Amino acid sequence: MPEGDPDLRRLWHGVDPGSIASDPKVDSTFGVNPMLWFLSGASFDAEKRTHFSARCAKRLKQRDGGSIVHVLAIDTALGACSACVLDTGQGAVLARETLLMDRGHAEALLPLLDRVVSGVEGGFGSLGRVAVTVGPGSYTGLRVGISAARAIGLAVGIPVIGVATLSALLAPLMATETRRVLVAAIDAKHGQIYVQAVAPGGRTIIPPALMPLRDATRLLGSGPLVLAGSGAPALAADAWAQGIESLVADSASAPDIAFVARLGAIADPAQALPKPLYLRSPDAKPQDGARIPRR
Repeated sequence: MPEGDPDLRRLWHGVDPGSIASDPKVDSTFGVNPMLWFLSGASFDAEKRTHFSARCAKRLKQRDGGSIVHVLAIDTALGACSACVLDTGQGAVLARETLLMDRGHAEALLPLLDRVVSGVEGGFGSLGRVAVTVGPGSYTGLRVGISAARAIGLAVGIPVIGVATLSALLAPLMATETRRVLVAAIDAKHGQIYVQAVAPGGRTIIPPALMPLRDATRLLGSGPLVLAGSGAPALAADAWAQGIESLVADSASAPDIAFVARLGAIADPAQALPKPLYLRSPDAKPQDGARIPRR
């Protein structure tokens, strides 16, 4: 992951690549990049977990004024209503809940947040930042999640971080896969997908975009590919039809909320703003023909 690479900066929607790349590529004790371990949430034995948690916590404490940060993550962008609280000191999720749903996020979110945060010692007062998915996704779902995140940030007096949905889908692939083209794909209906793809090393192949399935296959090149997201099966099938090796790692309808929290933990609040990332114009448009002219 080249430090300062503008393509990688766009991929992470405000996550500073230096927070990962400026660390040594390998740790002298266990041979693993510590910040990449933090992002992946890798399951190591107790000795390794203690070792890496201490190193990552030190980096995050230096950035956040010396405090161990609890990150509240919220996702209502797609087919789920999810929240979790991540302890950056332990690198562990303290509480989480996910409800699969296509509609009803507004009614479900606040009770869900209350259940999740009440399961953490100190409740809302223990939070150091809020991370929320900002799209692409449904217009209603994005407004629900972002509004709630901003309200909590204002009430508690903590920063609110925007995490791109496609980045959250790519994060677990990027944390574990180094040799194949990584693709996040969300089914946008009508033969289109929201898509983002990166080559090994972090170079952007396709920036976040909405496009027809066949156009995405053409831009992905010769592969091999590993894909995640609700649009992954259709894109993989089209790629195989073109002779491109493809593996669907995950076809979930929403990103893993833990990765939303991890991206939120290492993001720069000045860059990762909680603003909707719309890649498609609204379906509802003004009826210009019936507009009454102003006098």
